[in-house]
Amino acid sequence: MTSESVDVCAEIDKMTAKVESQKVPKLASNADKHELQQLLQKTFDTNHDVLEDLKEANAATANLCKQLQQETDFLNEQLEDKGIDVKRSEKLLEEIKKVVELMKF
Repeated sequence: MTSESVDVCAEIDKMTAKVESQKVPKLASNADKHELQQLLQKTFDTNHDVLEDLKEANAATANLCKQLQQETDFLNEQLEDKGIDVKRSEKLLEEIKKVVELMKF
């Protein structure tokens, strides 16, 4: 081989190595796909459980807010009977309602 042939072969080898290094990795095996599918299903199930827990917590929070409103109304009536201004507690209740609304989705 001439030196020119050796240079051409070396260049071809470099290009081949470069192309091979840029190949797309082969697709996951069926076992890997099955494992991924199980992981996705587990994630879905967990997310579903968390969503149900959040719905329950949201309902409990709404119930507590309702109870708080009833208690506040009762206390406001008692305070008004004694001539005490209840505007401050009404503002506080509005702030609490805003927080509860932010917790809902």
